[in-house]
Amino acid sequence: MIGEVIEQAIWVTGEEPPELQAQFEKDLRAGLADIAGQSGVIIGPLIMRELKPGQERVPKVPDYIQGPDVRLLVGEATVIGEEFKSEGRFIADLDAKDLERLRVITRRVHQAWNPGKPELSIEKCDENINKQGWKAALTALREQVGIKVH
Repeated sequence: MIGEVIEQAIWVTGEEPPELQAQFEKDLRAGLADIAGQSGVIIGPLIMRELKPGQERVPKVPDYIQGPDVRLLVGEATVIGEEFKSEGRFIADLDAKDLERLRVITRRVHQAWNPGKPELSIEKCDENINKQGWKAALTALREQVGIKVH
């Protein structure tokens, strides 16, 4: 899968205001991140392309899409690696979003207690999370999700 390009696209009419164009890019970025997360891969930066109807790999414009400058806005990103999967007791049962939240919290606490030291690696975060166990993790998530961690 490394080197594979994943992509999502949306039709634009050429009449979209800048705010809507920015939202389209944000939506494409989020969609690619979701695909990557579901596939267990890490992706590189988003590359945006505008393709004209009739170009190679551009499908027929749907009948309901009309405007002065119809284009297919394509967001693509290259798979650069596989998501790190820690083997462990407690963390193996966590949902990916909660595990990432706990890693953020663990790094934040480590930095508070060890100013100036390097950030913890994923492996060290997972080791600490496993050592603390489910009660500490549950408490940390309840206290910080929505306030300091999203």
